[in-house]
Amino acid sequence: MVCEILKHWKKSRIELDYLQQQCRGISYEDFAVLIRECMEKGILLPIKSAGRDGGGLPYKFSIARGKLLGDKVAYINNIVQAGEFSSLLSFSWYYEQPLKIWEGELPYIRLLDAYLKHEQKIVPAGIQQRSFEIFKNEKWLLEHGDFLGHVGLLPEQLGIVSQPDPLMLAVNPVRWQRCLKDVFHANGHGIITCYHLVVENKAAYYGLLPYLADSPFVSIILGYGWKIAGNLSQLAGQLGQLPVCHRVLYFGDFDAEGISIWYSLTHGMQVQLATEFYRAMLDLPPVSGKENQQLNQAALDAFAGCFSREEGGRWQQILQGHMYYPQEILSAEVLGRVLCRYNEILD
Repeated sequence: MVCEILKHWKKSRIELDYLQQQCRGISYEDFAVLIRECMEKGILLPIKSAGRDGGGLPYKFSIARGKLLGDKVAYINNIVQAGEFSSLLSFSWYYEQPLKIWEGELPYIRLLDAYLKHEQKIVPAGIQQRSFEIFKNEKWLLEHGDFLGHVGLLPEQLGIVSQPDPLMLAVNPVRWQRCLKDVFHANGHGIITCYHLVVENKAAYYGLLPYLADSPFVSIILGYGWKIAGNLSQLAGQLGQLPVCHRVLYFGDFDAEGISIWYSLTHGMQVQLATEFYRAMLDLPPVSGKENQQLNQAALDAFAGCFSREEGGRWQQILQGHMYYPQEILSAEVLGRVLCRYNEILD
């Protein structure tokens, strides 16, 4: 009982009173026997200056953690040596855990060890694929996220690579076929430009879809808030890595978060504001709310700089006055009308 308490105690010293409180339900005599056994094994080392109680037990001890864990360490090491586990694996974390954790994870350690010994060259893969290859369960590593740390491995050592979610986009077949034709005729001469529109929310995405074929955009991309910051890099790959210039316009909520999303995208690739959609917002009164969002003044300044001085001042006043525009403020009809206006702007 006392040894189990000590195994979960993180400090190097412990007081007799604390141990006695944790051993409620047994007599002082039985408690004293347990303490003296730990002292005889060299696990508890008396601190003489702290004094002793009426039964002669020291009031305070140092803990010899090596002695405390000795039997468990030897037990684990015997299993490791007998199994000749991969040198990439480390088991020191288990030394200070209850033995049942080691025994519970041992079958999975054996599967991981077998994989490391069998695979001479580990090919990069996503976490679910690698999990299936090792454990025949694609979700095991996702559900046991700390396991690799327990055995001293980094995900990179297993070739696990980050795989951003694919872009959710609708392709305009008319514009895409025209881009393909232009690429074919250009034959490497000149730059072919493809335009894409990112919208932050689902309502705007579906509102614009019926008008996509009549617009100059090759695709409309659903950004889903901050998710777009991680997966916009997939655009060229999903469209075939053609020798074209992809130009992206962004339209989101006009609030602190919406402009921060756009501002973050401008640091990774050239993402312009779809200013005509925002100008359509200015024809309507803003609404109150979202006061708890953190304003990024640099993002607001950059946003306002995409408009005339008068319009930029209005954007500043709206957001600083704790007002905002959701994308949903524009009806599907207005969204379609603005989208088609880009035929004159981009062509």
